[in-house]
Amino acid sequence: MSSQREVLIGIAAATIATTVVFLAALAIAALRRWRGGQLGRAYGRFLAFLAGVMFGTMILVGAADAANLIVAAFVLWLAVLAWRRGRRTDAGLLVAGAALPWTTLWSIYAWAGPEDVDPASVWNGVVVGAVPLAIGLGIAALGDRRPPARNGPTGWQPGARTIGTIATAIRGTTSTFGSQEIAAVIALVAVLLAGGLLTLGAGIDRAYAWIVPAVLASIAASEAYIRALPPFNR
Repeated sequence: MSSQREVLIGIAAATIATTVVFLAALAIAALRRWRGGQLGRAYGRFLAFLAGVMFGTMILVGAADAANLIVAAFVLWLAVLAWRRGRRTDAGLLVAGAALPWTTLWSIYAWAGPEDVDPASVWNGVVVGAVPLAIGLGIAALGDRRPPARNGPTGWQPGARTIGTIATAIRGTTSTFGSQEIAAVIALVAVLLAGGLLTLGAGIDRAYAWIVPAVLASIAASEAYIRALPPFNR
């Protein structure tokens, strides 16, 4: 059975590995879009699942519950965006990917965990991860929603008041991971990791070390999202 220190080292290594792989995949996607190409649906789904796994490992190393809630809320926001655009597969894979690391870790505890750990707590941890994992896979199994038939020559009607119409028009016709999402995620991850390491290195208590990086990451991600919008949409 692995010691607690070995488990923490494994979690840290997994977080670094998934972050590097995800940023590399995002760089490939950004380069393809910069050259005028489009991301295929298979690659978009791979990015969605990989993003979920990356954020799921970040939750495992969270210094405080509030920091974990910020990461979980960001994942939920991305999933809602995907759902609103009819990308139900991407939304489900995001949720499933985010729940997978938690479920895996607590399943390992249940299979070969320390004897002094309360079994009820271990199985509660497994359930907390397994439920969103199953929900995410179920949503992904629904498949993408078919776009509605265009009504008229442009698909828009004067005076339309559908919720999200303005946001959809501003955002433009992009995939779940458009250039703005790519820029926002890169800024968020970079500032969170760099700020977290700096604050912890400065000797700030772990319970408060997440506050400044979270605020700075939110500002950086929002600014990156706006700046990455096409000039016309902006």
